Amino acid sequence: MRRRLLVPVLLVLLGCTEHDRRCAHARDVMLTLWEQSLKDTLPGQDEAALRRTLARAGDRFMAQCSSLPSESQACIDRIDELATLEQERRAAVERCPRQADGRPEPACVQAARDWADQRTADCQLALGAMFTTVLEP
Repeated sequence: MRRRLLVPVLLVLLGCTEHDRRCAHARDVMLTLWEQSLKDTLPGQDEAALRRTLARAGDRFMAQCSSLPSESQACIDRIDELATLEQERRAAVERCPRQADGRPEPACVQAARDWADQRTADCQLALGAMFTTVLEP
């Protein structure tokens, strides 16, 4: 009898651990992407302030990840793929022709964004709101 009760309890605990592991991996991947974005967006930002912002975002990410619906969890499972697509988009923007002021041509930037969006649209819908609230000040 005790064995019959112990097995389901262990399975639940293992499931929680696996879920937490997937969320922690997704958090780490996203923090790496967000760090670069924040550095690009806010050059010269105090390193300590950047670390605090990222730590707060990481805590919020973990809190929200645990309660995501199944379609969003599927995107958490694709986080490495999504990160690779984002890196490829950034690389494409870096290859864009430059305007006189040094910024990339807007049409080229849009093409890179459209290319990535085609491949990530389902997850942008599923995770977009979470990412927005995670990064709020």
